Amino acid sequence: MAMVSVATSPVMPDWRAYRSLVEANRPPPREIESPSTLSTVLTGPAIPPRSASRLVASLVSFVDDHVEPVPEELFPPATSRFLEEVAQAARRGMVLDRRDQLAIARSSASSPFEALAICHAGIRQLARGRDTRALGGPIGLGWRCATGRAIAAFPEAWSRGGDPLGDTYHYWANVIAGVCAATLGGLRGRCIERLFHAGPVLMTAVRERTFRRRLFYGNHAAIDRLGLRHGLALGAASSTDDKARGSVGA
Repeated sequence: MAMVSVATSPVMPDWRAYRSLVEANRPPPREIESPSTLSTVLTGPAIPPRSASRLVASLVSFVDDHVEPVPEELFPPATSRFLEEVAQAARRGMVLDRRDQLAIARSSASSPFEALAICHAGIRQLARGRDTRALGGPIGLGWRCATGRAIAAFPEAWSRGGDPLGDTYHYWANVIAGVCAATLGGLRGRCIERLFHAGPVLMTAVRERTFRRRLFYGNHAAIDRLGLRHGLALGAASSTDDKARGSVGA
């Protein structure tokens, strides 16, 4: 059911108003951080939950668009604190790059992976407001966009006209997918990597062209693949660190 909703769920009802607010208050871009920069914030290996299928379904579907149980591991309670801190940053006129976002999430997360999940869940709720079953709400469009002014845009060469919030949650979703693929390895890992690499093409072909559900800020293809590469690098580094620790302890 969750996977079906990806293709068939309605377009965000207030997407035109959202576009107007985004274009009137677009935050400045920040340069792309390297995976090694992000890993210094994580301070440890990002080990994903065991259920890869549940994780994948959660990353590609909003929980308000289906009736399946909420995957709590992808919507940590500390997400509310993350959103409060982002809102405070917005009120102060601050702009948070991806490292800043991860640092805020990591300060209240119980693990490196949970920090990634908080970034994804919080910013996806700001961008689309369709995870209220998991995070509470609804929260108004005005508050979401005002808070979202603190989330840095990607450089235009990567964004290609995308909305900063949409780009950012797509980035974190693909980072998580890459971490999961690299950690699992083998056939399951390759399947996840290839699924998310093909994701933008599938969204355009199935959701927009087949089911006529408008992608009102495009398919975020360049951002998706950037996030996937970064996630694969983080996951590979985590696996290497685990093996090194095992060798030391042997």
